[in-house]
Amino acid sequence: MAAKKSVSSSALAKLAGDYMLVKPDIQEDGSVKTPRWETGIKALDVLTGGGFPKSKIVAFGSEEGVGKTTILLHSAVNIIEKYNKKVVYLDVEGGVTYDMMEGIGVLPYLYSEDNPEGLFFYMDVESIQEVNTIIRAATSDNDVALIVLDSDTNVIDETVLELDDLGASKNPVGESARMWSANFKKINALIKRSEACLVVIHQARNDLSGFHVVMKPSGGKAAKHVASIEIWGVRKEFVGEGDVTKDKQGQKIKKSEAIGAKVQLTTLKNRLGYPYRTVDAFVYFGKGVSNKWAYREWLETHEITDPITGEVRPVLKSGAWPNLRLPSGEYKDRGNEGTWKLIEEHWDEIVEYVNSNGGFTASINSEIADEVAE
Repeated sequence: MAAKKSVSSSALAKLAGDYMLVKPDIQEDGSVKTPRWETGIKALDVLTGGGFPKSKIVAFGSEEGVGKTTILLHSAVNIIEKYNKKVVYLDVEGGVTYDMMEGIGVLPYLYSEDNPEGLFFYMDVESIQEVNTIIRAATSDNDVALIVLDSDTNVIDETVLELDDLGASKNPVGESARMWSANFKKINALIKRSEACLVVIHQARNDLSGFHVVMKPSGGKAAKHVASIEIWGVRKEFVGEGDVTKDKQGQKIKKSEAIGAKVQLTTLKNRLGYPYRTVDAFVYFGKGVSNKWAYREWLETHEITDPITGEVRPVLKSGAWPNLRLPSGEYKDRGNEGTWKLIEEHWDEIVEYVNSNGGFTASINSEIADEVAE
């Protein structure tokens, strides 16, 4: 009887090295975390625990017009500038325009025959076959940090285009879900072998099965199962000219007058942190996401004790005469413009102050958490 072959410890060590996870980031306190690509968007980095996770899939859904494309294009520019890495953008819906890329700052990095050194690769795709081919190529390139699929909702199977009736005679119910169920397993395997993060955008659908109309992500559950983080965005209010959320009469900015929106981002699923956490991001349509708004909200909601009067109040007290109290002293100016002026003039000190006083944190979205619990 032949002796059984055994795997030597050295061979096992080599296998372990070949199959181990991406090397973790060691924190100052000695803890470890999954390495991430920092997006440079304060709200998004706080929500995801430091940025888009390497070798993982992130699902991102919302209703139309919230600003998903703007957020991800802005993230792409920041990642390119910070890491000098490539970004691959798969545009299924045709929502990305040259005007948008110029406004957000993508154009200088756009790869083309005239700019062969460009690090932003824009791909106009339609089919799952094209998606698979590009993702395979992208994950084999060690310089690719981010892949965006915008969106999975409108991806089709190329084989149906060869049929005279475009596949209309087949049973269409669940066709997209079955396609993604079969393909996301392969895509996930490719992403795990790379250091790239794949962000899959979902479009919203109305769930009419209950007594109330509920907005939910579309595209089946395939992406949700393989995603390490699932983000859901909801527009809360609009931003108007002058960087305001209310007009001179105190009324909310109308949609027709909006230049941007306050968007609530919530993690519906998070394998790398806590789910049902939420942050606010201020998205300017076709321009990007404002970090200054994030700091302004922090200053308005965090309290400080006045050393003279003992009054406890927000660090930034808005109103007709907004006050900003920092270690260097107290500053006053008039109205909304004055508030922004104070923030701009003392930007470095404000950033240092916020970071040394707990920094940004995500809050619990109790509404969604309670809904899930029920």
